[in-house]
Amino acid sequence: MTDPLHRLRTTSPRMPGESCRGPRKVSGHAIEDVGGLWHFGSLRGKKRVLTRDGWRVPTLFNVLDDHSWLACHAQWYLADDPENAVDTLMRAMQKRGLPHAVMTDNCAPMNASEITRGLAALKIEHQTMLPFCPYQFAKQERFASLVERSLPPMLESVTGLSLELLNDVTSTWLESEYNCRPHSTMGTTPIDRFLTAPVMPRVCPDPLQLKLAFTRADRPRVRKSDGTVSVAGVRFGVPEGYRDRTSIEVRYARWDLTFVHMIDVEAGAESCRLMPCSSKRT
Repeated sequence: MTDPLHRLRTTSPRMPGESCRGPRKVSGHAIEDVGGLWHFGSLRGKKRVLTRDGWRVPTLFNVLDDHSWLACHAQWYLADDPENAVDTLMRAMQKRGLPHAVMTDNCAPMNASEITRGLAALKIEHQTMLPFCPYQFAKQERFASLVERSLPPMLESVTGLSLELLNDVTSTWLESEYNCRPHSTMGTTPIDRFLTAPVMPRVCPDPLQLKLAFTRADRPRVRKSDGTVSVAGVRFGVPEGYRDRTSIEVRYARWDLTFVHMIDVEAGAESCRLMPCSSKRT
């Protein structure tokens, strides 16, 4: 497996973590294996969609494989937030397997604790773009320009465009055109280059384990009076055998408090799922 940082080290004498001012000539494919590096980014759309709350401008989250240029997954959302970033990553992994490294920009959704911990739990190296290194985002910029050039003509006659329809059209364009069209620098299509690679991405875990990976960790104190803990302002009951502890370790995503799990630190594994005592915040 080629080092995912090969591009950074071979295009600049500076080490990762330092800025790299000035133009750099970078080869089209620095990563030699499929899944060696994914580029994960977002694009604010130019077409509005009609929702229950009126017209909204959606954001496209997308994942590109560095070696094959394959669009692993792309989807429009109404919010540019960590929840949708995680959803995109999970869908890409379920479709294409686990990469060895993921490169993102430095925006807040891409660096949310749920994402950084999830990538670490799955043994995926998380790299953020270095300052003044626009070449690191070249694949994302090229993909964005193709999206902005290709989708509008397909939607010219549509009135009252919905988010669902926009995603359906995008998915069709992605799988039938972008991933299947020969690439000028490769001489083959992204999907063929992806499927014929000698080294394939790692197998993705089952959906439950994948969802559990993309959570944040916390150690709330156990309240002795009623054997509960407070997670994101909501009270959860603690199993009888753990109520004598000072605190417990939990995993949860801030946007989904129906999926809160207690972790057995000594065993290093999930112990049980916690249920809320009520919907009231404390």
